[in-house]
Amino acid sequence: MFLNDPLYPGIKQKRVTGKAYDDFVQSFVNAITKIYPRVCIQWEDFAGVNAIRILDKYRDRTCTFSDDIQGTAAIAVAGFIAVSRLLDKPFKEQKFLFLGAGAAAFGIADMLVKKFQRDGLSEEEAYNRCWMFDVNGLLVKSRTDIAEHQKAFAHK
Repeated sequence: MFLNDPLYPGIKQKRVTGKAYDDFVQSFVNAITKIYPRVCIQWEDFAGVNAIRILDKYRDRTCTFSDDIQGTAAIAVAGFIAVSRLLDKPFKEQKFLFLGAGAAAFGIADMLVKKFQRDGLSEEEAYNRCWMFDVNGLLVKSRTDIAEHQKAFAHK
């Protein structure tokens, strides 16, 4: 473990988690938005589940952005749109399988669903065009080990 490494330059204590972690983030958001009410908070390199949860919690309260989730998604989806045009195949006919179901993959898949819906597909049709595969296999509804944000991408 890095904490026991004499060359480790960080604080020699375990990371804060749970309520203390959430309270710290809440205190930071309260303080920064009080001083700078029009601030845009960029969440950088937060762990996947925390990144998604924090982005969801604060997105309607203040300008907030996660490069790992939204930035990666914007670039990836732009690439998929360009490829669809090059192939002369309507975007809404594409299907995607993700090897990985972490925060970045979730961001891309979530943006793809929005793009599919914008192109006329229903929400159900849009989700049916995005499949995810993680270390435990395909995300399916019968699995009990998937995170809340992954459930929309779990199929029968």
